Amino acid sequence: MATTQRLRHDNGSSTDHGGDLSHVLGRQLLGLVLLMLAAGSASLAGWIFAGHPRSAAEPAPFVSRALGPHDPSFLLDRRWDGLTRISVGHGLRIRHAGLRLGLTAQGVGGEPWTRHAWGVDRSTGFGRESIVVAAPRTEEYLTVEHRQGPRTWTWRLDTGKSRPRVEVDGSVAFSSSGVRILPPVVYDRAGREITPAGSHWSLEHTGGRSYLALQLDDRALPTPYVIDPIAIVGSPGTTGSTKTGPPISVAMPTGVTTGNLMVATVSLRDATATITPPAGWTLLTSIATSGATTKQYVYTKVAGAGEAGPYSWSWASGSGASDSSAVILAYSGIWAGAGSNIDTSTTATANATTSAATAAGTATYAQDMILALYGTAGDSSFTTPTGMSVRSSVSSQSGAPSVRSSSGSFDVIQAASGAVGAKSSTITNRDMTAVMVAIRPAAATASASLSTLSASPTSVLADGSTTSTVTATILDTNGNPLSGKTVTLAKSGGSSTITTVSGTTDSAGVATFTVKDTAVESTTYTATDSTDTVTVTQTAAVNFTAGPVTAAQSTVSASPASVTANGVATSTVTVTLKDAQSHPISGKTVTLAKGSGSSTITTVSGTTNASGQATFTVKDTVAEATTYTATDTTDSVVVTQTAAVSFTAGPV
Repeated sequence: MATTQRLRHDNGSSTDHGGDLSHVLGRQLLGLVLLMLAAGSASLAGWIFAGHPRSAAEPAPFVSRALGPHDPSFLLDRRWDGLTRISVGHGLRIRHAGLRLGLTAQGVGGEPWTRHAWGVDRSTGFGRESIVVAAPRTEEYLTVEHRQGPRTWTWRLDTGKSRPRVEVDGSVAFSSSGVRILPPVVYDRAGREITPAGSHWSLEHTGGRSYLALQLDDRALPTPYVIDPIAIVGSPGTTGSTKTGPPISVAMPTGVTTGNLMVATVSLRDATATITPPAGWTLLTSIATSGATTKQYVYTKVAGAGEAGPYSWSWASGSGASDSSAVILAYSGIWAGAGSNIDTSTTATANATTSAATAAGTATYAQDMILALYGTAGDSSFTTPTGMSVRSSVSSQSGAPSVRSSSGSFDVIQAASGAVGAKSSTITNRDMTAVMVAIRPAAATASASLSTLSASPTSVLADGSTTSTVTATILDTNGNPLSGKTVTLAKSGGSSTITTVSGTTDSAGVATFTVKDTAVESTTYTATDSTDTVTVTQTAAVNFTAGPVTAAQSTVSASPASVTANGVATSTVTVTLKDAQSHPISGKTVTLAKGSGSSTITTVSGTTNASGQATFTVKDTVAEATTYTATDTTDSVVVTQTAAVSFTAGPV
């Protein structure tokens, strides 16, 4: 998802009064926020800050959360859409709509990268360099463990024919490409902003090359601290409008293209009126204050080919002359598969308050774009909720302030799925409404390490009919399920058979198989997402076991069947325990009993071995025929078959 405003990275469940949620995440694109900066120059691989050997420090905790777990399958080169391609590893390379932009951090050394679910990181002489690539943004964090004093940090710019320039707002733009680098920000270990006053980008030109430079004196900064430059690729914007009486017309945000999601929040100063949206807009939710002083409506629309504004909302009944305010926000990098592109939403309202707060909710997907949309009965300013970025705020100006209408909008990407804390904004004392919207992100690349494979049960009878269900769950690099993927299951060896129950992943990313076997063995299974040629790292093992001892299939035999009754010659009686499929059963205690007579029985091995066998010897001093019966005392099973030995008189 992408916008032209600054976006901070929200880690999840807390409302964050300590700054834990306020570490940045870049704001978005023409549908993609591409954030910044990249890797070390090979020519400076040996460079180390004076007095500090190469650091083994870990990145700041909020950076670690943004990187995600270790994942050796992370792709260093990836395409986000038809316009944009990102690569890391030799600096950051952005290709977008004809622009080729390279950014390479200087003085970071050349240590190898460690790959994670959402990016890469490595050790540097000053701490760590980390690059997060989780659609729709790419972002670099330089974690500085030791104070450097007054220092100029530089990044080499490779911009082709595009000429970089520093804008009035402190960002760096590149011709008319729509790509820009946001003003620099510095964070403490917890993700709280501590940017020194006056920090700004400058452009330097040396030896025919261009460099982005940041002068920073860190002698008063706590360590570790994190330098966080961000690059944004041309993103859909935001528009707002106010009006007394119907209709209210709002322009289409600049940069909207086919497939972008537009979200409109409309606050009407009359909760009793009946509102009519423009064609193609779908009502997501609405909420009125308990006193009916104002009502907020939230609509969505996916931009089609040739999309054009403006968009007009009209209303009837009620006062008719009510003030209204509206904002349209646009996002790219949104979910375009089966199901809704809206993950969830919540509503809240309060009267005569100075604190506008959304209700908490739950994000089903990692990397959701969280929106906080507010409406007030009367004109009001809105402070930015902790960890969020302001999108737009508008207030009507007709009549007394108390009868006007105001709308405020803010957003943030939440890295992990789970609880979304309430988002609070300080306002003028007014009746207010608040809506939280979580937008589902576009599917990212299938992840070998985050995807899973499991078998249930893990042990089944090797009877050729009892099955184990093997479940493959295909997740993307954000940890979100991928539907519509073709999955194949392969065995490591053996004679088991695999039946495909559902070889295409469902909305939960799940494909299922059943396996069965007639041989007693352990088999390991491997799943492959053949749509993306990704083999799931996790494997599943099924142990096919023998069944219970069966009296009829088990055997008792004597060899030889006739021996001299001299008290010395012996016959060996072999008991073989088997299940219904004639698989040998080991580890069972067996006893042997004689039918009658005076023979003696010696136990050679009373516990069945791997071949299911227990052995005994028998001898006698009396010429007679004796029948022997075997019992599996472990399971109280008497073997049906018996063995007879003939003890004969010897020579005279």
